[in-house]
Amino acid sequence: MTAKEYLNEIQSYREILEEIEKNIEELFTKAQGVKAMIYDQDRVQVSAKNLFEETMVELDEEASRWAELQIEYQKALRLRIQQIKGMEKPLHSELLRLVYIDGLSLRMATAKIQIAHPDRVYGENYIRQVHGWALDAFDKKYKISPKYNQI
Repeated sequence: MTAKEYLNEIQSYREILEEIEKNIEELFTKAQGVKAMIYDQDRVQVSAKNLFEETMVELDEEASRWAELQIEYQKALRLRIQQIKGMEKPLHSELLRLVYIDGLSLRMATAKIQIAHPDRVYGENYIRQVHGWALDAFDKKYKISPKYNQI
């Protein structure tokens, strides 16, 4: 695993959590729809009560899955924030935080850095280079990839 892949796990967690949230919302809407159905004199193979219960069980399972993943995500997020804060160069730390924790593109991160440091001029190409250096420094410090894992 590279440092970039390791840091990108945060974004992966966010995407999976969003997917589960959408599933929960759909199941909740489905449960409300099943509960609201009225069966006057139509003959139905499956009762509304069974469909409602099945949907509620699915909803509960998805909510449990979301809660478990949320705990993992929070732990991973805290760890990576601490690691990024531990970087020796402030620019490396700031750039990695903006890109991997805040989820900004390099272009947006460049703009934020320029606003935060009006006394310096950081071009987008330079920030791209700094990004590579920051990932390498992160990898070296925390021994993420096999190339720094050797003893």
